[in-house]
Amino acid sequence: MGDNTEAKSSALDNVKLLLATAIAVAGAMAFSYYKATSTLMGSLVMLVALGIAMAFALATEKGKRAWGFVKDARIEVRKVIWPTRQETLQTTLIVIVMVVIIGVTIWLMDLLLKTVIYNFLYVWWK
Repeated sequence: MGDNTEAKSSALDNVKLLLATAIAVAGAMAFSYYKATSTLMGSLVMLVALGIAMAFALATEKGKRAWGFVKDARIEVRKVIWPTRQETLQTTLIVIVMVVIIGVTIWLMDLLLKTVIYNFLYVWWK
């Protein structure tokens, strides 16, 4: 009995997702239609269509799981200890200095190797 209920729920979820997609596509088409006359009207129609599509999508099992993931992600973001402005500036400065040092080192190695290879080939083939 549980499998039959899940199959009906899954089929209904698929219909809801298909309907949400159709509404979102219709909203995009309406946006392009109304954009020629009024950008505000096109934007409002698009926002309403996206809101309705989101409501249908969130009514499905996948939508509920996605919304739960978003809520969990927001909780985790609140737990993050963000660096201070001074720490960010110091780290950025260290990265910039290291990139310049490594870039100059690679450039010098390239110059040295090019000179050695060029002189070797020039002497060898002459």
